[in-house]
Parts: sequence; C-alpha cells; structure tokens
Amino acid sequence: PAHIVFILATTDAHKVPDTIISRTQRFAFRSITQADALKHLRMIADSESIRIEDEALALVAEHGDGSFRDSISLLDQLSILAEPKAPITLPLVEQVMGLAPGSAITALIQAYADRDQAAIITLLDGFEQMGIEAHVVANQLIRALKPRLSDDPKTIELLDSLIDVLRSPRPDVKLLTALLA
Repeated sequence: PAHIVFILATTDAHKVPDTIISRTQRFAFRSITQADALKHLRMIADSESIRIEDEALALVAEHGDGSFRDSISLLDQLSILAEPKAPITLPLVEQVMGLAPGSAITALIQAYADRDQAAIITLLDGFEQMGIEAHVVANQLIRALKPRLSDDPKTIELLDSLIDVLRSPRPDVKLLTALLA
C-alpha cells in the first residue's frame, strides 16, 4: 500500500543491491565522536553496574570506530568475560581485542625513533609469539602516530609504509621492513 514506508539502516551500504538503491532515498549519517561514545558507554556501564576503568572504556570507545552498536557490543562482551567482582582493565580489553599492550606500542615507536633495530626485532617477535597479527600492530601504530603528525612531519613516511602493511600479502615482513627502513 502507498502508506507503507520501509526504512533500511546499514553501516554497509555498499552491500545493498543496486536494484534496491535505485528505488530509495539515501540519508548518510555521520559517525559518533569518540567523546560521545565514551560518555554513552560510561552511562551504560554505570546503569548496568559494569565496573570498568576509564582508560579501558576509552579504548572500547576508540575501537568502536564511530559506531554505538559496535562499542556497546564490545562493552557487553567484556562484561561477560570480566571477573565478577573485578573491574574491566585496560590489559583485559587489549587481550580480548587481540591488541598489543599500549606500553609495547610506545616502546616500538621509541625504538623506531632511536633506530634501535634490535629492539624493533625483539618487540615484533614478542608480538608474534603472543599471537598478535602484524596488521593489528600496524593499525595500532597508525592510531598512535597520527596525532603526532604536526609535531613530527617525518612521521608521514612511516604512516605511508604502515598503510602498505595493511595491503601486503605478507604483513609481518612488510611491517618489519617499514620499521627498519
């Protein structure tokens, strides 16, 4: 009937068939800011009595990539995995998400700045032994280095190399060469 309106909502508009797209009006909504996600997640955590450290919650908001749904799903998953009386900590979030510890990423950036090839190799080997994939490390490095662009323009070259890591069939080798170059 003419009075019926269907509303399709998706974060993957590229997956909607052309036959559907040609018959629709499209409204694109912006992603939420990390600050908005953090505020909303804190409200949910408090109302659901989920104990979570601020830095752990900030990492959840950051890795929600602008999506309330993804951020809330991750918070829910963490609340199930956490010890009943213990708060959700940054190391737990990093472990659940398969991330390298933030301190190790900082150490890797410092080793790169110092041109300490032995430390770079040791850190990358440690990530591999922990089962942390090279593309995950590359993404973490990109997130850590991007805010430093205005302070250190040389960072652009490394960021460009890290993007190549994400496209490489051998990201482990490409990450190694990007950091040792």
